[in-house]
Amino acid sequence: MRFFCQHPPECLIRVGNQGRGMAKTPRSMNDDDLSLLQAIAENPSTTRRHLVEVRPDIESHWDSSRYFLHSRGLIQSEGVKRAARWSLTDLGEAMVRNNEPAFTSPGYLNFANDGYHLSDEARETMIAEVAVHLDRIMRVMGIDVDNDHNSRDSPHRIAKAWINDTMRGRFGMPPNITSFPNAANHSQMILSGPIRVVSMCSHHWAPFIGEAFVAYIPGDTVIGLSKLSRIVDFFARRPQIQEELTQQITDYLDCVIPNNVGTAVMIRASHQCMTCRGVEDPGAKMTTSELRGAFFANASARQEFFDLCRDARGSQ
Repeated sequence: MRFFCQHPPECLIRVGNQGRGMAKTPRSMNDDDLSLLQAIAENPSTTRRHLVEVRPDIESHWDSSRYFLHSRGLIQSEGVKRAARWSLTDLGEAMVRNNEPAFTSPGYLNFANDGYHLSDEARETMIAEVAVHLDRIMRVMGIDVDNDHNSRDSPHRIAKAWINDTMRGRFGMPPNITSFPNAANHSQMILSGPIRVVSMCSHHWAPFIGEAFVAYIPGDTVIGLSKLSRIVDFFARRPQIQEELTQQITDYLDCVIPNNVGTAVMIRASHQCMTCRGVEDPGAKMTTSELRGAFFANASARQEFFDLCRDARGSQ
């Protein structure tokens, strides 16, 4: 799996993945970008057609430069109009400030269920950019975004819901883990569940919702009970497949509970990509498990884990 780590937060926020090539250096602002930025600053809140008429030199690189400048937060998009955030006196400084790369540059691209931490400012910029593209998608689908009162702000609402809610684990910081010495030398299983799982299928971007059971046998360290729920939510809130979600949670437990005797995770969920489309089977649920250490090697520990999961489900 991807989260081999001695220092969990660093390994989860990184860009690039083992075996897939590390992050590449994104491009910097060039003369084409600067010329477009200057044209927009001189003609704020105007249309592309007007800008190309007064500055025909920018037409050939409009798309690439506009996207680059917007993704770095240097301009704002409002339909077909562009409003400059920087005055002409800021242009020189703009070339050396705001060094976050474009969201689609090679250095920023990774897998859907990887960590991709963004600052609050960068997240707002991403929401604005995603909303622009969703607006175009809805228009292609024949929806009158401008005049339909139910759809007018939908591109922004959908983008905000994706980035701040459904995928908040992908763009957020990993949970702060509170750990304690195992002073009582507790040597039996610690289990929490059912823990609510809300995620989305990375194949169809349809929700899957269910429950998780998380257990470990401590060595010299125990962690706060609420942290188990936070770990599940952190990895679930991003595009996922359930098999990898189960493994990622277990990998992270092994990172934050050093010298544990064993870790175990079981997830049972209903996938709307199967209940609302395709085979359309509303009763089907998927169960996955990942067992490490004593839970894998010891049949009685393994059976005790599954028995406690069953008992917890039956007590609801």
